[in-house]
Amino acid sequence: MPFDGITIHALNDEIRTIIIGSRIDKIHQPENDEIVLHLRSDKKNYKLLLSADSNLPYYSLTELKKENPDQAPMFCMLMRKHLSGGRIKALEQLELERVVIFTIESRDELGDITEKKLIFEIMGKHSNISLIDQDNKIIDCIKRIPLGVNRYRQLFPGITYLYPPNDKLDPRNETPMGFIEKIATEQPLYKHIYTTYQGLSPIVAKEICIQAHVDFNSQTLDDFEKIRISQVFIEFFSTLNKHIHPQIIYAENKALKDLSALKLSVYQQPPYHVENTSSLIAMVNGYFANKNTVNKLLQRSFNLRKSIQGKIDRLKKKLINLSDDLRQAEQAEELKIYGDLILANIYRLEKGMHKAVLENFYNDNQPITVPLDMLLSPSDNAQKYFKKYSKLKTAQVKVNEQIQHTKDEIFYLEHVLLNAEQSDDHQNIEDIKDELIESGYIKKKQKHQKKKVSKSEPYCYKTSDGFDLLVGKNNLQNDHLSLKIANKSDYWFHTKDIAGSHVILRCLGQEPSETAIKEAAMIAAYHSKGQSSSQVPVDYTQVKHLKKPNGAKPGMVIFSTNQTIYVTPVESEIYKLKCNYKSL
Repeated sequence: MPFDGITIHALNDEIRTIIIGSRIDKIHQPENDEIVLHLRSDKKNYKLLLSADSNLPYYSLTELKKENPDQAPMFCMLMRKHLSGGRIKALEQLELERVVIFTIESRDELGDITEKKLIFEIMGKHSNISLIDQDNKIIDCIKRIPLGVNRYRQLFPGITYLYPPNDKLDPRNETPMGFIEKIATEQPLYKHIYTTYQGLSPIVAKEICIQAHVDFNSQTLDDFEKIRISQVFIEFFSTLNKHIHPQIIYAENKALKDLSALKLSVYQQPPYHVENTSSLIAMVNGYFANKNTVNKLLQRSFNLRKSIQGKIDRLKKKLINLSDDLRQAEQAEELKIYGDLILANIYRLEKGMHKAVLENFYNDNQPITVPLDMLLSPSDNAQKYFKKYSKLKTAQVKVNEQIQHTKDEIFYLEHVLLNAEQSDDHQNIEDIKDELIESGYIKKKQKHQKKKVSKSEPYCYKTSDGFDLLVGKNNLQNDHLSLKIANKSDYWFHTKDIAGSHVILRCLGQEPSETAIKEAAMIAAYHSKGQSSSQVPVDYTQVKHLKKPNGAKPGMVIFSTNQTIYVTPVESEIYKLKCNYKSL
């Protein structure tokens, strides 16, 4: 239920007490669809983040540190021009809709005080941030919507701002009789509630039905049920602030499931785990800081992942073609037999024949038909077959070499693609790009850029009996961990014949326990393409047995001895082993 009208209503009550009267010191636009207002109030600094991300729009006071572009976008420059130094006078919500309105007083170019509105529409892919002047004209929007995109409602500079269309009712103004008269019979009760009234998500509509002890899927209610559901509905919204109970909900595997400004019955039992938060702001930040970061990284890495996948697809097509070439080359032995049979029976043959049926002494003298060139003598026909044989035998060796090289490239790029898909920070994406540039898979931009030192840190875990574990996030980091950081007595883990990360079990001269080995193998399986599989084979050996062949691609090593263990990665168990990175 992220950011339904009820959540916005409750969040506004919290934020309003902090930001009203605050001065806008700085304005940044770290992403194309995000604005950060740096506020000063009561000698304290705050950051108000408005994210119009299509997948996960939200707003809150935040402590996140975001990297800003070298050159501010046009919308950010306009915001600075009109709002810098201004004060936030009001924070409102359009009825119980997902529209938030910030009223800001600032001085114009002549020094006169003017009032402007910053309107944030939190509506999925239609989310937008608009700056409006005192005449209700649009100064600009973070996403411009021209006539060709939306015929009813355009959003671009110079036109009058129109609020999003709304045909729902404000539930706070409803009466018991009015609610009963509107009950529909052609759809489930809960669906009727959230499609008729503002501010409700489907799960909140179900909650109201549960509190009234009425089946939320019911399409026919008796009079007593209608009275009961109407009473609960009216009571719920007349005392809305009393129901506020901010929570973050986790699934069984500790993955983020949902957030809720209310205590919902459906989440108060397994497999869900509920974490109560001290405030709506803490709830929103706890949920969206993780979700939004992941989404942004996926967006940033999309072109990179698409490029890598395209290269893998082309290599797989090349492999199919090479396999066809190899099948042709495997016919070489048949050509040699033709040549030998012609020479053995040359006295029976003469120029002008187009074929000859001869006894194949390589196959118990079984008859075989040998095609002949009518323009060549028997001897020349034999030499022609020997030349083709020699050429195909040479080609067979070359094709086998190309097949192995192509397989190695596919395996390497699948490692890189996995690293990009599992990346959890922007710097790691840049490290992967640098790796592909060094390996010659993508071209370096023409603009000269000084190479940055990688700041990406490996994943860090600690086994249940105290051994440290390091996991590489990309192939350059894999090499660094395995060949530079790890001691010779440490243990190295990697999934067998499956793309994955290098895992180093730090032993510090001790012999690792069976528990440590099993947990290290489980983490290696988790950070691989076998993450969702069972009984994943994982090779492990001491680091002293690793070797980097000359010319090998990043992350590629060989080893002379190893053992294999089969494990099933369990996310909830791995989650318990994770710890913060530290220099080891």
